[in-house]
Amino acid sequence: MARSLLAWFLFIALGPYGVAYACSCRPGTTLEQQYEQADNILIAKISGCTPARLSADGSCRAHGWTFDTIEDLKGSHAAVKTQPFDAGPVMSTCDLSLKVGETYLLFLSDGRTGQCSGTRPLGDEVVADEIEVLRAYRDGAITRVTSAWHFADNGSMCTIRHQLPDVSMTFNYQYQRSQMELAQGADALTRPILNMTLMPSAAFDFAGPTLLEVDGKSVPLTRITGRLPRSVDIVTGDAVMELLDAMTHSVEVVVSGERSTYIAPSKHIGPVQTFRATTRTDLIEKAAGAFKACVEAHPR
Repeated sequence: MARSLLAWFLFIALGPYGVAYACSCRPGTTLEQQYEQADNILIAKISGCTPARLSADGSCRAHGWTFDTIEDLKGSHAAVKTQPFDAGPVMSTCDLSLKVGETYLLFLSDGRTGQCSGTRPLGDEVVADEIEVLRAYRDGAITRVTSAWHFADNGSMCTIRHQLPDVSMTFNYQYQRSQMELAQGADALTRPILNMTLMPSAAFDFAGPTLLEVDGKSVPLTRITGRLPRSVDIVTGDAVMELLDAMTHSVEVVVSGERSTYIAPSKHIGPVQTFRATTRTDLIEKAAGAFKACVEAHPR
């Protein structure tokens, strides 16, 4: 059982996407923060590129691109500079290459974007979920932009992932071993693992007890230490589904406590600080329904 928990926590800590960038982006950034930092957010197709910035694979480097707007999600594309910047020096190592002919969710500030802005190509469900949030806010269906509640099922585990400021919340149901775990000699699961975890972003660690409140009601948490570089607070078993039921309505979720700057296991710098991260569950219903269906399809 301990081995099962360790494998699962490593998945939660590292995530399913092994994407790395040369530019260092602040971990734990939310869609809400990206929204506030952008002057304009739009869905657009990259239509051209200054020759000096065009790579052989069709990628256009460092804002040499032009685009055709498909849909405005914040601001008006009429106010956006659509002609390319000159082919002078690259402004930053965080400048982003975009591929001519592909469609992107673009976050622009002063007409520029970057690796940390939130800009991503369309095509995966995470981006689709973010666009749903941005449309709902633009159209007045919700009163606040929050990160999407994203459901995924990789064939052995289903999850709902959500990012609060500097804290990730993940519902997880591992119903069988992955092929990688089996290849590494892991035993078959004797029973599925059902958890909800709260984990600080890579820049921090929990320095004291964490309080989780859903619609003003406190949720008991268990602290896990020693298996991961940072502390993790969890809810397990049937209480996870009760928590998800409570969150399926449109409610406020608050995570608060103390944190310290993280360097390495058991090593922290800087003073302990209090923190309070909030979000809402306005658009969780689709993800919650898919997660419940996954649990029902693979009974415990």
